[in-house]
Amino acid sequence: MKKRILSILLVCCMVLTMHPTAVFAAVSDSLGNTPEENQAILDQLSALTGGSSDQVLSMLNALGLLDQDGNFKVDQTITLDGQVLTLAAVMELLENPATDLTRIADVDGTPVALGDLKTMIQIEQELQRIKDTYFSGREFTGEALENLNSLMEQLELQGISLQYSASATSPVGVETVDMSSMMSQTLEDLANNIWSSGTFTVYGGKPVGFSYRIQKGQLSDYITDVEVSIGETSGVAQGDGSYKLTYDVGSTFSLGGCKITVKVTTKGDNRAWLENSYSYGDLLGMIEFYDAENLVFYDGAAYADHCQLKLKKTVGVPTMQTSVSAPNYEERYESTETIQGDMYIPLLANGYNIGEGANNQDFVALSDTIRILEGARNSVLPSGSSLFYQPYQIDASIEFNWSTDVEAYNGPAPYGYNSDTQPHAPFYLTEYKLNGTSLNLSDDRTRALGCTIKRGETVNISLQSTTQNRGNQQYWLPFRLYLKNVYGEIQNSYATTKNSNVTAKLLDADAPTIQSVTAPAGIYASGQHVPITVTFSEFVNLSNSTVTINGEEYTAAELSMNDYGVTAMLWYPVQDADDTTVTVNGMTGVEDVFGHPLDTALYQSNSIADVTLKSVLMRNAPTVLTADYDNGKASFTMNANMEQVYKTVYSNYHTPAGTDPKEAPFCLELRYDSAVEPIHLQVYLDTEKEAFTISDYAIAPSAFDRTYTVTLQANEGTKADPDWVNVLPLTRQFTVAKKVSAHTVTIVPEADSADYTISLGKTTRPTLKAEVLGAGGETASYTTGKWSSSDTLIATINEDTGVVATTGTKVG
Repeated sequence: MKKRILSILLVCCMVLTMHPTAVFAAVSDSLGNTPEENQAILDQLSALTGGSSDQVLSMLNALGLLDQDGNFKVDQTITLDGQVLTLAAVMELLENPATDLTRIADVDGTPVALGDLKTMIQIEQELQRIKDTYFSGREFTGEALENLNSLMEQLELQGISLQYSASATSPVGVETVDMSSMMSQTLEDLANNIWSSGTFTVYGGKPVGFSYRIQKGQLSDYITDVEVSIGETSGVAQGDGSYKLTYDVGSTFSLGGCKITVKVTTKGDNRAWLENSYSYGDLLGMIEFYDAENLVFYDGAAYADHCQLKLKKTVGVPTMQTSVSAPNYEERYESTETIQGDMYIPLLANGYNIGEGANNQDFVALSDTIRILEGARNSVLPSGSSLFYQPYQIDASIEFNWSTDVEAYNGPAPYGYNSDTQPHAPFYLTEYKLNGTSLNLSDDRTRALGCTIKRGETVNISLQSTTQNRGNQQYWLPFRLYLKNVYGEIQNSYATTKNSNVTAKLLDADAPTIQSVTAPAGIYASGQHVPITVTFSEFVNLSNSTVTINGEEYTAAELSMNDYGVTAMLWYPVQDADDTTVTVNGMTGVEDVFGHPLDTALYQSNSIADVTLKSVLMRNAPTVLTADYDNGKASFTMNANMEQVYKTVYSNYHTPAGTDPKEAPFCLELRYDSAVEPIHLQVYLDTEKEAFTISDYAIAPSAFDRTYTVTLQANEGTKADPDWVNVLPLTRQFTVAKKVSAHTVTIVPEADSADYTISLGKTTRPTLKAEVLGAGGETASYTTGKWSSSDTLIATINEDTGVVATTGTKVG
């Protein structure tokens, strides 16, 4: 949606700011250019596929393609061999491979080679494309009209601006370190994990450094140690939870091949740390690097003074089984000469051994689900609360039969046996129905009393219980029931049971709620992450959740959330323009394992205590900086974020007196020698154009080449109490070449200097160029001015008018 809105904005801005105008060939205006200059114009126009209307106008004007009224310049006529040709006819001729492109055409009285004319007409075609694309004045209908109306309303109420980030452009004049291979690392079962950045150079007298913060997040019980180093130098704790690393090689030499190394020590394959976490999916920790000095981080896509290393541990999501159906089991209990008095009635499994456990994996999953749900709830209970025990229900039909003359069994109903040697979790019954009739329960709730079962009868059991009497049994509910024999203590007798319609399910009527929202206390700046912990009243599914934080909606993936848990960790990225506090406004798509959605009716949505956000930082505002040197002057351009919150800071920064220019909270530092005092140039704000201006700076060539490093600086304090910081990702350089005095002017043909013929006819103009050279054959620093031919047999020049007259006596 954002891309669509921006694209509509681009078209809208151009339609609203430009009057439709006819576009004609721009040939006449390109006649005075060299072929190389015209090709450069064509390349720039062909590359124009985006940008604002102001940028398009600026480019067209800079290329000399607009008249003083802002309209495209209009051409005149094209004549070849005395015949006036249409543009289509000329293009057909130029596209013909057999056409001699050295032939000369007349364009508005100026002779032009056909090869050059082709480039000029291609420029005209690109102008037509730009007109059709950007300045068509087309009408908006349907969805486009709705989007335009919505956009115009946003422009009126909020303001909007297009941002052209320069972060993807490599800085020049400052070292970059490639962190792309260590932005995200998965922690396997190795206890020791080491990763290193790309290499960089530390220069003498310019120590590099950065701060970093270790956020262990959901891996706090798994990660045991973190060490960040460059060479043998490690970070130093600052007392506020952060670390500072500075690496200095002294002032006399430089050292290449340096790397940032991160060593993370964990508990390896020991899974004991998971026992009480109740969190599943990708669990994250994070190391955040920020405030880089003499160094810029590259993450594979952009350059910045900050980046982060995500540490990921994948914990497989268990099978969450809330109900199970069991096969129909049959069992025979037989007494021979030795009387067997115990009847273990298979219910949810019919086999068990210590090594493999119960032989119904659905039952095992159901039991483990109880373990997770019960443990998760109890792990977040307020202090002093009663423990939670998971309720469940078992339904079964059991046919009893035996070989003796005993007509009926009277006693406790089949129950979960409490035994130190058998894994039968005893009941804590809340209800026990036999054939639809509720039975009385024992005082300890382990049994139902007063049960009568007739020989050959099929009884229907429906019971509800919790896990309260489980003790230290392996499973959280019984997989088989127990009865003392129903057929009497008689030798050589037997009894049988046949089960059917056996089911077990977990009971839950509560919707999950949010119990608390917390985060580590501290100050978090734009580009950093706040690890927010949301604690729920019970275990929930987070995989399809969305979260609204500070009014903006994020998906679970955007916040790097875990998939399941009684807590959710939201890695909230502080925005460039954010609030001063962080508030989780709400969550949707969260539900418990029974499908009950999150109930937020009582959620207060307060800002998180002791967490402060720092945004609208001036170091993050600039998006583009250019620095060029030509004709003795250095020139600069700068763009910055023009969202309203940033414009407010720019506007309030300085109140000029009278007609003085308005200062912006930025300046440029120019330096070519560390021993020489740097030059500082103020950046000004043009409030009418909402643009930044920087005055050109004259630098005369000297006896040697000088490379200037341009560092953009931002004031994050006030004008009266400044706090200047370097915006290193936008560092630029330009070179002032040494002064070369003009010594020789050589006239040469533009092409085919070995075999070149100059026609002296009236309709043909010779194409020659002048090379102004120094004494050593180098190109002179200044190539304009008055000069004269040293050979009058070739040509004479009027020094006052600059008119060249070829004598025709000699060619050279």
